Amino acid sequence: MTPVVTDDLTGKYASCLEKQGHEGRMRRFLIAIAAVVAASSVHSETVQHDPTTVYALPFKSGSCVYVFMTYDESVHVGDHRFAVDFAVPIGTQVLAARDGVVSGTGAAPRSPNDEPGTTRGDYVWVRHSDGTVATYLHLRHNGAAVALGQAVKAGQLLGYSGCTGHCTAGMLHFQVSTPMPPGDDYKTFPTVFKIAKDSVEFLQSNRCYLVP
Repeated sequence: MTPVVTDDLTGKYASCLEKQGHEGRMRRFLIAIAAVVAASSVHSETVQHDPTTVYALPFKSGSCVYVFMTYDESVHVGDHRFAVDFAVPIGTQVLAARDGVVSGTGAAPRSPNDEPGTTRGDYVWVRHSDGTVATYLHLRHNGAAVALGQAVKAGQLLGYSGCTGHCTAGMLHFQVSTPMPPGDDYKTFPTVFKIAKDSVEFLQSNRCYLVP
């Protein structure tokens, strides 16, 4: 996704960047855009995603990962619009993108709209300090390496990628959302990722990223 800002907001953020100086201006600019987008996505009064949060790519440093689907593409629409899909070999280590506490593991519950006999794939849920929950989906069967209630740090092993649920090859589906009740009644939030030592951005589809 290429961030787009309206003219009035462009002027406001340009003024802000001018006051703050040139150092780190791109990082602050992207975070400012994330704040605007996130503000339009709030689903619960008790969950306020912090738009200044920068997420780590959930893979080992030095890995090259391919993003094949991001925001508003294919099935990433409506309540599920702010999700990112990575194409990775089955068995790839999946790491925490942010500190939190494991709030769920196993096979994701079925949606009422799923066809009989289908599953949603193995997953790990990590709840963050602001109440949001990160979903790491399509892990291999019994591929979680953490337990319910376990505290995790960014970069810590959560499990191993797979192709459980609705997928055709090894992948990881990542999203940050409000807590998920049974069914699909939740909202996702846009997430900014660190892609280099001093660089952050919204991930773009059909692009490879070298994990810093």
